[in-house]
Amino acid sequence: MPTVAANLNGQKEPYLQGRKNIKVYTGIPHAPIGPVANVSDYSDGVIVTRIAGQGNGGNFLEFSDATIDEILSKKPADSVNVYGSPDYPIAYQATYKLGEGPINVKVIDPLNVKDGNFTVAFDSLFDVSVPIGSRDTLMPTTRWKLIDNATGTVYKSDTTIDLQNEQLFLDLGISVQLEQTLYPGIYEIESGSYSPMLASNGILGGSITYADDASFWMSFLPDVDGGGSLNWIRSGVVKGEDSRDDDWDAPGKPFDPDQNYEKLLNGTWSPYLLTACAKQDPAGPAYADDKFKFLSKQTSFFSDLASVNIVFTSDKSKWTRCPVVEMGSVVSLAEGKAKQFELRKHRSVNQDGDTAVASTDPAKNSDYISAYGMGWFPGYAINIETGERLNIVFGEDSHLVSDNGADMLFNPSGNVLNNDTAVFGGKHYIYVMSHTWNKETQVPLSQTDVLTPADLNFPAYDAGAHFVYEINRNFPSAVNKNRLRSYLWSNAMWVSIPIAIPQFEWLSTDITVKLRITKPYDRYFSGKMTGEFVPNRDDNNFWPMYNFSTSAVATVQDSSAKAVSDLDKINVVPNPYYGYSPYEVDQLDNRIKIVNLPQRCTISIYSTGGSLIRTFNKDESKTYIDWDLKNFAGIPVAGGVYIIHVKAPGVGEKVIKWFGSLRPVDFNSF
Repeated sequence: MPTVAANLNGQKEPYLQGRKNIKVYTGIPHAPIGPVANVSDYSDGVIVTRIAGQGNGGNFLEFSDATIDEILSKKPADSVNVYGSPDYPIAYQATYKLGEGPINVKVIDPLNVKDGNFTVAFDSLFDVSVPIGSRDTLMPTTRWKLIDNATGTVYKSDTTIDLQNEQLFLDLGISVQLEQTLYPGIYEIESGSYSPMLASNGILGGSITYADDASFWMSFLPDVDGGGSLNWIRSGVVKGEDSRDDDWDAPGKPFDPDQNYEKLLNGTWSPYLLTACAKQDPAGPAYADDKFKFLSKQTSFFSDLASVNIVFTSDKSKWTRCPVVEMGSVVSLAEGKAKQFELRKHRSVNQDGDTAVASTDPAKNSDYISAYGMGWFPGYAINIETGERLNIVFGEDSHLVSDNGADMLFNPSGNVLNNDTAVFGGKHYIYVMSHTWNKETQVPLSQTDVLTPADLNFPAYDAGAHFVYEINRNFPSAVNKNRLRSYLWSNAMWVSIPIAIPQFEWLSTDITVKLRITKPYDRYFSGKMTGEFVPNRDDNNFWPMYNFSTSAVATVQDSSAKAVSDLDKINVVPNPYYGYSPYEVDQLDNRIKIVNLPQRCTISIYSTGGSLIRTFNKDESKTYIDWDLKNFAGIPVAGGVYIIHVKAPGVGEKVIKWFGSLRPVDFNSF
C-alpha cells in the first residue's frame, strides 16, 4: 500500500543496464488528421453514479447539483421514514461531478474512447493484514470487474484494491484506478507508540467559498496555539504542567501530532474529538462533566468522521431544524438556569424567529419537534460519501444578550473577546452530527444495563428529534444520565465557531464550506441494510458498485466538420527552404515534408507559371509525404516559389505557397 512506506509495491530487483542492447528510435509527433475527432483530452474524467457502497478511496468528491437537490427534497427521518424508504434523506444513487467521483476513471486515448455505459463492481470486501510499523492492522480489500453494459463483456481487475494500480483498457480508451485507504487517525506502530499513517493524517483538503466574493458577512474563529480559550483545537503533542493546556491525547497518544487539523482551513474547522473540552476551558466546544470528563471525546472516532459540505444560505426552504444548546458555563447566569450543553430553556422559534405559532407547516410551526430548545440553522450539511443529509446543532450563551446569545437565532456577533474573556460571537458554536449505527461495538455499553444501542447511535437528518429525546431523558441515576450525554455528544463530527462581520449584510450571499478526508470503501449506502428490508436496492448485494457513461468523452468517428477544418492544418516544412532541412540524410539528399494531410488526397505541385511539376496520390494513414524537390522526370527543380494544391475527395481543397532556394552539389566534399 503506497501510503505505508514499508509496504511499497513495484519492481523488487534493481535495473541492470546491458551493453549494445538499447535501440534508439526517432519519432515525430503529428496532429490527428481526418474525420476522427476527439472531444476529450488525456486524463479527462467522467461522470460517476454510486449504485451501492460508500467511501471515497482517497478521492476528493463533489456531488452534482441534481443530487444535492434530490437530497434536500427528502423529508426528515422518523419512525416511518426509515433508512431504506424512498423519502429518507439520502441519495441512494448519487451522481458526482465530472472527474470528482469515488472511482478514478480517465481518458488515456482520446482518439479511441468507446461510447458506452459501464459498471464497476466490487466482488465483495474481506480483511487483509497491512503492516503498520512492527504491527498489523486490518484493511478491507477485494478484486473488481468492469462490465460493458451493452455487450456484457467483463474485464477483471489485475490486482486487489489494497495495491495501487491504474488498469488500462486500451480497446476502450480509458483507465480505471481504485485504491483502498485506511481511516484517518493514529495507529499503534509498535508497543505503546502511535502515529498517523496517512499523509496529512487523512486530510484531502477543504475550502470556504463565498458566492459573492464582495460580501464576507461571516467568518470562522481560527485556533491560536498556547494557553487560553483561543486554543480551541487541541492538535499537537503539548503536555503542560496544567492539564487544561494539554493537546489530545498527549503525551503518549497524540491524535494529531503534526497539527494537520489545526491547518485545515487555517484552523477554523475541526473534528469534535480534537477540540478543547469544557473541563479544560469553560469556552471549550466539547462536552465534559465531573464524572466522565473526556468520555465524549474518547468515544468519538476518526472512523465516524466524513467528508461534508456545509452550506449557509438565505433560502429558507433549505434550512435545517435543529436543537439549540446552552453554552454558558455558569448555571446561575444562564436563562432558566440551564446547564452547559443542555437544550436552551427558551421557547422554540420558527423560521421567522417567532414563538408560540401553531401551523401545519414545519417552517412556521414554532413548536415543531419540541416546544423548547429548537431553532433553525440557515443552511444544511451533507455527507459526501454516503449522500445523507446530516443533523446540525448550534449553541448560544444566553448570558451574552448583547452578542445575540439569548434569542434562539443563528446570528453571532462580531465580538471575540471582552476584557480577555471569551465572547466568541455569543458562542453560536456549530456542530455537524454524524450518522452512526454500530457504536455499541466500539464503546463499553456493558457498563450499564440502562442504555441500548439505539441510545448510542445517531441518525441522519431527523430535524433534531433524536437529540432532543436523548438529552431530555431522565434517569434515576445521574451517572447514567451523564454517561448518555457523553455518548450523545460523541456523535458530533465537525465543529466551528462563527463570527459575524458586521459591515456586511447578514446572509447576503451563500457560503459553502467543504471538508474532505480519506474514507475507505465499504458496504451499504450508509449503515447496515438487508435486501429483504429494502427490496430493489440490493444491487451487487450492497457491495460497492458504480456506473459511468463515456458518451461525453467518446471519440467521434465520422466528423465531416473536423475533416474540413483539418485542411487548414496542411503545411509544408521547412518553408522557406534555404538549401537544407533536418530531414535530409546526406549531401545529395534534398527533402521537405508536406504535413497534416488527410488519408486520401491528391497533392499537385505547380510553378508560378502554372506548369505542373509533380503529383502525389496518397491513400494511407500516414499524415505526411516527402518531396525530394524533383519534378516528375526526376530532375531537381529550380529555386523559387511553388504552389502546392491538395484535394481531398468529399472533403475540400487547400492551396499553400512554398519558397525554396536550392544548393548546388559540391562534389569536392566526396
